[in-house]
Amino acid sequence: MKKLYSLLLLLFLVSCGADSDSVSLGPGNGVTSIAGSTSGFTIINDHLYVLSTNSLKVLDISDAQLAPVLVNQMEVPANLETIFRKGQNLFLGADNGVYIYDVSLPEKPAYISRYQHQTGCDPVVANDKFAYVTIRDGNACGRNSINQLITLDISDVTNPVNKSVINMIRPRGLGFFQGDLYVGEGIYGLKKFDLSEGFDPKLDTFYTAIPANDLIGLTNSLLITSNSGITQYTKDGEALQLISRFR
Repeated sequence: MKKLYSLLLLLFLVSCGADSDSVSLGPGNGVTSIAGSTSGFTIINDHLYVLSTNSLKVLDISDAQLAPVLVNQMEVPANLETIFRKGQNLFLGADNGVYIYDVSLPEKPAYISRYQHQTGCDPVVANDKFAYVTIRDGNACGRNSINQLITLDISDVTNPVNKSVINMIRPRGLGFFQGDLYVGEGIYGLKKFDLSEGFDPKLDTFYTAIPANDLIGLTNSLLITSNSGITQYTKDGEALQLISRFR
């Protein structure tokens, strides 16, 4: 099922064009990537970045008529799980921390810094000033019984600073939608956090009837993956209204 979701998200991402800067994800969040937070790949203009075991692969996809061309494969720390793009930086989530790489030279990612945390599954998203990280326990994620939402100040990307820690149930993917932060709690539901003070997210709503593993916030709709399929919601006031469902 996880592979199916990844394939669907990849097809969706490619259908929107390789230049993700042409896609707006709503006001105020500063995000241009449209991949989910638990994705192991992202596209920046003419390049596809893919995590593979302990390597980061860079593929040239500038010619839509040809297969992607591998232009670089570099060693990165083991146990990397997720990749998220913000501007010219890649945020790589590992089971023991977040690694930040600069891709201003697209074919030569350069290490910038690392934030270390306790062992756990670790998706990450970021805007201009802050990165938001969830860590959870589980057989494949460490057994420290740590389930948290962590906020990092990345105004200086060379030195990420922990600003807040919020205890969660078993958080999974997360993302921005219309200025708010949404965090999937798996079968337990979906949480919306107010980011009026970005360094200190405040729980606004807990949608216990909407299971969520990962999500993608678009301008007017929110795509959510769960164990039962993919759903699409729009906002009706402060409520989320179901538009469509794919099982």
